[in-house]
Amino acid sequence: WMIYVILFIFTLISLVIISVLVNKAYKQQLENETNRRELTRGIAHELKTPLAITKGYIENWQYLDEKEKDETKETIIDEIDHMNRMVTDLLELSHLEAKNKEIHWEEVDILALTQSIIQRLNPIIKERELNVTVLSEESGNSEKFIVEADLEMIRTAIANYVSNAVKYADKEITIRLSKNSKTITFVIENDGEVMDKKKIERVWDDFYKDSEYNRSSIGSSGLGLAIAKNIFILHKAKYGCNNDGGKNRFMFEISKKRND
Repeated sequence: WMIYVILFIFTLISLVIISVLVNKAYKQQLENETNRRELTRGIAHELKTPLAITKGYIENWQYLDEKEKDETKETIIDEIDHMNRMVTDLLELSHLEAKNKEIHWEEVDILALTQSIIQRLNPIIKERELNVTVLSEESGNSEKFIVEADLEMIRTAIANYVSNAVKYADKEITIRLSKNSKTITFVIENDGEVMDKKKIERVWDDFYKDSEYNRSSIGSSGLGLAIAKNIFILHKAKYGCNNDGGKNRFMFEISKKRND
């Protein structure tokens, strides 16, 4: 009878484990379905405006004079670029969330990369009359902040952080880089309207936008921070957002060596 008792207990434990796993899988399925529905609504909402604008201009094309046609053509191109950017970002986000995007590991200088991104965004920074400061804590005589990472992914993540700060800053953007023996920390803050707790919780969501900005000066698909988040997850980097000190602050901390 002892064997039967052991078999009974073993069977009972197995049933409990199976029940827990099935319940977990069911909850995950519901969560995935909810996320898919929200993503679908987000896509529909984001595409509705540029499609309506493009349709309106095309319908009235024959009534425009040559000067108006030139101006309208530029607007239509801007809207098409916006939709193309959105589709590209959606595909990128899909690959990242599926964890099937291959990481090409190499040495990346975070400081040099940040400076090149700021240089590329300099026309917009000047247009908005922003003061961007980069502060780095030097270690010895070395000013390099080298990590093992995917160059293009990290470039995208940092560019999305900087672009976000440029959109929301009033006058000042400050970037701080620090390092220790194992990690490098990147912090960017701006002096725009301080986000409350609710906005901070939602800022990583797909298509989340705090307010509308002129697409002609800096394009946005509403997916930038969601893409950055997934890039950090793939690199096993810590990331976050807060409003300490009355400023909006985004950060990530990444290992210097490949973190398998």
